[in-house]
Amino acid sequence: MRFTVIVPVYNVEALLPRCLESLEAQTFGDYELLLVDDGSTDGSPALCDAAAARDARIRVVHKRNEGLGSTWMKEGLDLARGDYVGSVDSDDWVDPDLLARLAEAIGRWNPDILVYGYRSVSPGGESLNRIRAREGYYNRQEIEKEILPSLINVGAMENRNCFYLSRVNKFMRRSLLLRNREHYLPGIQFGEDNLWTIPGVLGAESLYVFANWYPYAYRFNPGSINHTWRKNLWASFLLLGEKEKSVLRAYGHEEMIPQVEADTVMHAAISVNNVMRGKFGPRESIRQIREIIRSPELRQGLTRMNPAVCSRTERLNFRLMRAGLAGTIYLAKRIQGKAKMSH
Repeated sequence: MRFTVIVPVYNVEALLPRCLESLEAQTFGDYELLLVDDGSTDGSPALCDAAAARDARIRVVHKRNEGLGSTWMKEGLDLARGDYVGSVDSDDWVDPDLLARLAEAIGRWNPDILVYGYRSVSPGGESLNRIRAREGYYNRQEIEKEILPSLINVGAMENRNCFYLSRVNKFMRRSLLLRNREHYLPGIQFGEDNLWTIPGVLGAESLYVFANWYPYAYRFNPGSINHTWRKNLWASFLLLGEKEKSVLRAYGHEEMIPQVEADTVMHAAISVNNVMRGKFGPRESIRQIREIIRSPELRQGLTRMNPAVCSRTERLNFRLMRAGLAGTIYLAKRIQGKAKMSH
């Protein structure tokens, strides 16, 4: 079997049908679809069962709730039978020619990994999440030379790497994913896809990049981690960073550790925004922001930033972080929040 598509499912009754329709409409038929229900409490399990009843390529697993990472890195890979494995989130959808174009590239190049772009879809329209790597095939030497120096972070918050580390814009050989599953770490709240992509690329002998193709539609979700408060998010980011460093050491690429350190700056910015979404008073919010921006991990990360590839807004944020001005950052975020609400 050529492909396995893993779809983690959790309480997406209203959005799951479009996802399933897009996968069942694929023009390339040699694939299986694994729906891994992570303990949903709405009508999602029934939708999954109905899909499996109408299409023999669809299999369903119902399990207790353990979180996204466990859903695709554990149960999904255990059951996958395809030569290549990819993942589609249950509130997103894909174009009907996704698997056909991937199969065409595999037939010609036989790469370990295939990378493509994705587009973000919101009520305001669509935007392309562009890939900043050349189109085409890369052997191991070319991966080392062209991909690894910008795989994680080039010293910026926006446009920080050659292609997004998300699992949803890639298919990888199942054997490669299984070899690297030991690097998966439970308990990561955000960025767990890094532990899918980073060891995968480090262990790959070849990859193929579609630099100007965006077959994956990522649905803007106001309930996602980018828009809702999460407890201990900063601690989770620090844990992720340490795990990424251990992966780099395991593969003998310690020279990439500064990229992980640079990525800490983006994680700090996300964590500050997370504090602002919490129901805290000014004093507690400022205390938490101060804890983030004065941490040694962030201080080290700031030394890795490259102003030449950063926007004016990014450079301003770096200055505020370096100065440790938690109160100023808090006030600026409050003003930004009020300005957004007024529109």
